[in-house]
Amino acid sequence: MLRLTDKESADEVLRFCSGNAVGARVGALLRAYGNGYGFAMFWEQLKNGNITAAVGKTDGNITVYADENADFEELGEFVRAIGFTALFSDADTAIRLTGSAETGDILRFCGGGARADNVAFDVEPAALYGLLCSVNGAQAVGAGYLPWLSDIMFRKSRDMLRSVGVYENGRLISCALTSAETAEDAVISGVATDAAFRGRCLAKSCVETLAAQLMEKGKKNIFVMTKNQELTGYYEKLGFETVGRWGIHKAE
Repeated sequence: MLRLTDKESADEVLRFCSGNAVGARVGALLRAYGNGYGFAMFWEQLKNGNITAAVGKTDGNITVYADENADFEELGEFVRAIGFTALFSDADTAIRLTGSAETGDILRFCGGGARADNVAFDVEPAALYGLLCSVNGAQAVGAGYLPWLSDIMFRKSRDMLRSVGVYENGRLISCALTSAETAEDAVISGVATDAAFRGRCLAKSCVETLAAQLMEKGKKNIFVMTKNQELTGYYEKLGFETVGRWGIHKAE
């Protein structure tokens, strides 16, 4: 049975989602927005009185975190009924629900983290957006600057987003930020370095400094998600270990 998550069941859903990178994405949005906004909705699936899946939908994008006891047939019918632009989950779940998915690795940080003296905190949003667009393309940060900025500032005001960066001559040249944070979990993303400044371990300094900050904030699990083996190997050298696979299916 699927039901709309309300204030009474939100804490139970957050506990269900803890300790997992995909769960952190659902949990972070639930903590930030809940069902109090028209663009964000959340549901939990119950089986014998226990939560077996959590579903979040924001602006047409669905994230599904399901355990092995989930009713995947019901979940598949449900996500098709509510419709989506893209569905994100672990790779196996995404494929079971949609039939196909682009996939990549999920890694968890096992290192100690280390603050670097050249890394600044709370990067100015416009500089952050400009660097991310120049390195990864505008499509990598969503529908445009204003919607992106609104989300960034909303989560930052609730102490649910952190960003770090390296400046040279007043120009942001490397950065990293969190795309999801719950009480115990965080997902690092938006790691980028200007092409002209690569080879100086700037991204490494950003990631390790951000990881240290997150651990100071009490995060027990710090994740990254990669698209290819080259990036997976890079993060393994920084102290991450592969713990799973993510999957995304984009509607045609």
